[in-house]
Amino acid sequence: MDELKKRQDGVDAQLDREFARRVDGVAANPAVVASVQAKLKTSLQPVTPQASPNVLAMQYLLAFAVFSAPFSGLAGTAGVRQMTALQIAAMVAILVGGAALVSFSIAWQMSPGSLHQISPLLALVILVAGFLAIAAVCFPWGRRPDFVDHGWPCLTAGLIMASVSSVLFWGMVRRGRSLATATFGGSLGAMAGLVGAAALQIACNELQATHLLVWHGGVVVIPLVLGSALLWWRNERVQVGL
Repeated sequence: MDELKKRQDGVDAQLDREFARRVDGVAANPAVVASVQAKLKTSLQPVTPQASPNVLAMQYLLAFAVFSAPFSGLAGTAGVRQMTALQIAAMVAILVGGAALVSFSIAWQMSPGSLHQISPLLALVILVAGFLAIAAVCFPWGRRPDFVDHGWPCLTAGLIMASVSSVLFWGMVRRGRSLATATFGGSLGAMAGLVGAAALQIACNELQATHLLVWHGGVVVIPLVLGSALLWWRNERVQVGL
């Protein structure tokens, strides 16, 4: 082993000497240099610098509010008129706070080298757990006989609103698509789901915890899972060269 180490050290020393030697009398062909420079110049295109993560996060949070407003207007306000002040405050906190948290998470994921104050996966866990916890604690428990028949329209409407919002959010993050991971897809799906959940919470007059956990919670969770799965599938196809 000692003999082998000595031989390796000798080879390393010889390589260091060869790399350190100056190569005199060798110059690049001016015509080749000019040709390379010309090709580089023609291939360059002007770009607009990406905004800072804080600015990006504010843009996504504003988009959440803008996308939620027309859906809420179309769906009505029967739900919010039946909620207590505590229930309204709790839902505003989780919906707006969750949207802010995920907005920053998306912005950090789009900005290489940025410091993630909270990991993307943890942000999604906090969002889902917070929504479910508030629904379970702040709203009365009960179950209607027509639980599915009454809840299915909420889930359907919420997912339609989330689908439309997901297309709009995907257009906003076009610069981050090359860096998109499964978690990034889940973050975008969660933002779209929050738009649908916010509109439902304002409009739906069914305020039992079981209804909110299953049908309104599903509007957040299903887009989150689908977004993660779609980005994972896309990345797998890219890796195998399809």
